Amino acid sequence: MSVSNLFFIIFFAFCSIYACKQQVDNKQNNSIELYLPLSEVNANKATVLFFLSPTCPLCIDYALTISELQKEFQSEKINMKGIFSGSDYTEEEKQTYLQTYQPLIPIINDTANLFVKKYKATITPEVIVVNQKGNIVYRGSIDNWVMELGRRKPKATKFYLKDAIRSILEEKNIAVSETNPIGCLIE
Repeated sequence: MSVSNLFFIIFFAFCSIYACKQQVDNKQNNSIELYLPLSEVNANKATVLFFLSPTCPLCIDYALTISELQKEFQSEKINMKGIFSGSDYTEEEKQTYLQTYQPLIPIINDTANLFVKKYKATITPEVIVVNQKGNIVYRGSIDNWVMELGRRKPKATKFYLKDAIRSILEEKNIAVSETNPIGCLIE
């Protein structure tokens, strides 16, 4: 392994660990505005929220895809954030997920389920895309790789999230604005 590759791995591991420290605590404030300000939403062409669980097998399997999407669209003013919802996960489980799978997006630790309540997310991994005005323009699966729990295609053939982002960038209507996410229930 070259020194530059090692540096790259250490850098992104540090970024992932640091990103997980962003904590939503309803004892302090019951507004997601502190963690996803409307000004941040307005400054980007779209904001993509990945509802994730550090123990969900599909969230683990999609970590690489999430990183690839971040790399592909980072220069296009597409803001991506991961949301760990609820208080069912230990800090160790969250840190293990971040260190092992390095999703390359900031993670918000939403112990109060504020994002779940606002966006009505029910599954991990579920994706919500909001436009510059804060309106939901896509909700559902990342792609069609998973047909049902326990059944996957060899590879995805429909890329719902990527198509939605490209439509936003091209200022076109999103052809498929909602799909049924498949995964673990958010509790």
